[in-house]
Amino acid sequence: MRQIAHIDLDAYFINCTLLKLPDLKGKPLIIGLLNNRGIVASASAEAKKYDLQKGMPTRVALQRCPDAVLLKGDFDLFTKYSDIVN
Repeated sequence: MRQIAHIDLDAYFINCTLLKLPDLKGKPLIIGLLNNRGIVASASAEAKKYDLQKGMPTRVALQRCPDAVLLKGDFDLFTKYSDIVN
């Protein structure tokens, strides 16, 4: 019998980052870029309390949550953990 698992990866980028940088746990985190076209790729639960959403402009997210830590995505890290999940 074949079984299929559904895994909700809503905070995938955040959780991968916390595995690498555990000192950031509990802080409002945003994965994204701060430039003219930068958007939020992921936000921690602490940041989402400020009504941050994936896809919103990073500058708007930082206005809503000025204490957030903005991190650039580490796609090698994300790929590493994606390969483990697969």
